[in-house]
Amino acid sequence: MSDRLEIFRLMGVPPKGISVLNVQLILFGKVLVLDCLYDSEEPKYFKMRFEDCIEVSWEIYNELDDRDKDLDVIGIHLADNVSQESTVIHTHAVEFVIRHSKSVHIEKDW
Repeated sequence: MSDRLEIFRLMGVPPKGISVLNVQLILFGKVLVLDCLYDSEEPKYFKMRFEDCIEVSWEIYNELDDRDKDLDVIGIHLADNVSQESTVIHTHAVEFVIRHSKSVHIEKDW
């Protein structure tokens, strides 16, 4: 089981805010790409790419409208390939659950 700071270790950065800006489903959900922002004060963009997804779901539990351009991440639990758990990403309005058979890839150019 991963801890809540693992995403920052994978990115090689100190803990700061993360937001989800866009969700891309590729090959009918077999690949999920989350376009994200790290540190809104000194913005750095990156992608979280999940490959060989078995199941992708999300639940909207707060109202969203045109003012919601991004989702503030509250917590990320990254699945490990040993336990075959799901990756869960909690935001202020949506919870994403991703079951995948390969590890997540962080794509950044900074």
